[in-house]
Amino acid sequence: MKLQAGRGRRDLDDISLLLGLCGITSIEAAVAVFDKYYPTEVIAPKAMSLLQQRFGNSFQHEET
Repeated sequence: MKLQAGRGRRDLDDISLLLGLCGITSIEAAVAVFDKYYPTEVIAPKAMSLLQQRFGNSFQHEET
């Protein structure tokens, strides 16, 4: 839900914490978990920016 909302600083702090607690170590892993629970939704731009900052900018998410 936090990746879908991406509502500024509060969600970004929560996303960062949750990534660590869940052992997510890549954008691909974060997107896989997101897509499992929200297959018709998209990750908010602010949340994707945080993922790219944390894990690198190389990921390209394919829309289905």
